Amino acid sequence: MSEKGKSKGQRLFIFAFAAVIVALVMVPVAASIGSSLAAPFDNSVVLSGQSGVTSIWANDTYQIPFTQNTTSHAYEFSYPATYYSAYLVTNLTVEELQAYSVGSLVLDTSDSGAGNVTFGLGTNAATFTPYALVPASKMSSVTIALSPAWLLGNQSEHVMLEVATSVVTLSVSVAAHGNTGLSSWFGPALAENVGYILGGIAIFGFGLLAMPWADIDIRKIRGTASMLTRRRATRRSR
Repeated sequence: MSEKGKSKGQRLFIFAFAAVIVALVMVPVAASIGSSLAAPFDNSVVLSGQSGVTSIWANDTYQIPFTQNTTSHAYEFSYPATYYSAYLVTNLTVEELQAYSVGSLVLDTSDSGAGNVTFGLGTNAATFTPYALVPASKMSSVTIALSPAWLLGNQSEHVMLEVATSVVTLSVSVAAHGNTGLSSWFGPALAENVGYILGGIAIFGFGLLAMPWADIDIRKIRGTASMLTRRRATRRSR
């Protein structure tokens, strides 16, 4: 017996909707799970060589000169007149943060007063995409917790920090905290790839079940499932 139109419409909606949900949530959820699994191992300083500042910008066109120090704060610069915010471009890329399961960045500065730090990605002030604003009562050390969802985009983008303070001259250093030993086979990068595979399989399966030219009466399936449930309940009651 062929499937009725109402059942076919219900089946199309249910499995097409399921495929859309899987496509939207599988990869972010997988990356989040991978980050959670890697959390016990992500308290070490990693990517020290890549955590340097490569350029500092006051706005989209003006680049601020800076010097490299041998003190605890590796880089020093002065805010231009009327500017109290600067964009720091680091050598850290999204791909590297993924590979080492970086869960947080720590910005140390010579300013002990209050200020704001904004984490973002880009290559300069014109391409800066902000993700999180972190207010700090003391700018001497600011920890920025990273969300795995921020690391799913262009893997070649660089980490940028917008630093707003009330001082004229500021010294800064950046440290990444992540996974030192298990990163090559364990963490959000691998979990994201697994998410792509599982999501693709699930979407393919839902697509087959949603094909309009096939006859799969979901009402009969529900009826069979209900009958089996009643049978199990009857056996348990004996």
